[in-house]
Amino acid sequence: MMRSEIEAERNKKLAERFAITIEPLTTNKPDRETYRIEKPVRMRIHRICHKCNTTYGGSKVCVECGHPRCTKCPRFPVKKPEGKGKSKEAAVPKGDIIEADTWYGMKEDTPLTMPNPKPGGQPLVRKAPRQRVRRTCCRCETLYTTGAKTCASCQHSRCTDCPRDP
Repeated sequence: MMRSEIEAERNKKLAERFAITIEPLTTNKPDRETYRIEKPVRMRIHRICHKCNTTYGGSKVCVECGHPRCTKCPRFPVKKPEGKGKSKEAAVPKGDIIEADTWYGMKEDTPLTMPNPKPGGQPLVRKAPRQRVRRTCCRCETLYTTGAKTCASCQHSRCTDCPRDP
């Protein structure tokens, strides 16, 4: 399938679902052929108590009558018999290479962020912890500048006696 066909189909479904109009995207990239990987439809399963016809919530015990969910309690949608509707064939012919879908920029790593507790502040970005080491001169007790091996005030070479923090 062509990438533009997939995008047009996606826009059509969204427009029908939310009753909006979506203009097609204009990109500088040439339209190319891609493979469509068919995945099974995922849906939520609802169960009904067979004694009092109440739908179960998140728990496995009926809220109305206290009946624990059993095999007699019907489910919706009805479970398909095994072997029907499932195809174990590959969607892509063997030997072809499947490339990662970078259409929506999903290949780039997105940084982990959380909202700032202060109102109006920048979101907080997760960074790897770094240990910052400070060293003081053992002779004159002044801090070494970052990356320096000699003291700026007394010209002492950093040695094993010069304390480090932490």
